[in-house]
Amino acid sequence: YGITEVGSIASNGYISVECEVKLIDVPSLGYFAKDNVGELFVRKYFMCSGYLGNSQETANSFVKLDPNNNNNNNSLEENEIESVSTEGKWFRTGDVVRYEP
Repeated sequence: YGITEVGSIASNGYISVECEVKLIDVPSLGYFAKDNVGELFVRKYFMCSGYLGNSQETANSFVKLDPNNNNNNNSLEENEIESVSTEGKWFRTGDVVRYEP
């Protein structure tokens, strides 16, 4: 599994060692990270920095997550997202996934 913005994320059911992934709750669809299901956010050292000529989509997709939003509270409120174009950003894939440890 891979996407243009970040490249390869997983292969043969295993997450790439160069990726950090985080699941975020999608309560409107009944998905909760505590159940290992949620929207996939990805962070890698090498990933694109945004969309050329489309600053709005860049701001919506490349975000910095609130550090106070720890693994015990994976709900994501709009006020917990800060749009960034620097190191530490996460790519919001828009994909809902199930993680099977």
